[in-house]
Amino acid sequence: MATPTRYRTGAEGNLVNIDFAEFATGNGIITFEGLAGKSTGPVYTYHALPTGTSIFSQGNSDNKATVGTAFSSGSGLAKRFDIDFDATTNNYTTVIKGKAMVQFTYALVGGSGSTVTGYSVATVYRVRGGVETTIGTITGATDNSGAGTVKWVTETFVFDLTETVLNPGDTLRLNIELWGSCSSASLVGNFYLLHDPANRTFAGGSHDPTLNPAYMRWFIPFRVDV
Repeated sequence: MATPTRYRTGAEGNLVNIDFAEFATGNGIITFEGLAGKSTGPVYTYHALPTGTSIFSQGNSDNKATVGTAFSSGSGLAKRFDIDFDATTNNYTTVIKGKAMVQFTYALVGGSGSTVTGYSVATVYRVRGGVETTIGTITGATDNSGAGTVKWVTETFVFDLTETVLNPGDTLRLNIELWGSCSSASLVGNFYLLHDPANRTFAGGSHDPTLNPAYMRWFIPFRVDV
């Protein structure tokens, strides 16, 4: 990660740290890591925090991923995951503008004798007063697991964001959905979603972080005034 550079962002003299700049667009890019943190007991909350590989994620399996609820063909194609990774704007007004990029890994988990078909959706929202406003979204290609196997998929999406003002108290919401169906009514399928900034090996499905990174990284462009 490049050394953060400080940019002046208005007459008030507010400062914002960015990870790197796009000189062609005049935008500053902030990298967010998706992760889960344990609050009380077995309950996990999901966050988007500035990048840092020293951060270890929690999760409901092996502390590096979230494992879904098993499903069969009786439920058809349906949304299996809908997880929000949230970051709150505290003390300054800023503007999102440009193209976002996100990279993350998920797995389609086929049961013994059944296959899983599915795809992912990544969306950036502004949340103000409890109301979500879509800033940008993208849907990935459909993929399939083999019968009784785990198919790892690492997505890298680049998509446009609508120019949007974030005020103090607004939430920047980075959302991942996983949609899927199972080929069997009796043999269940599942999904894994990885979100470990430290890029550790997940115990399930012969995961190799050198081939399918365990981290989830969002690159969000902000307008800066140099």
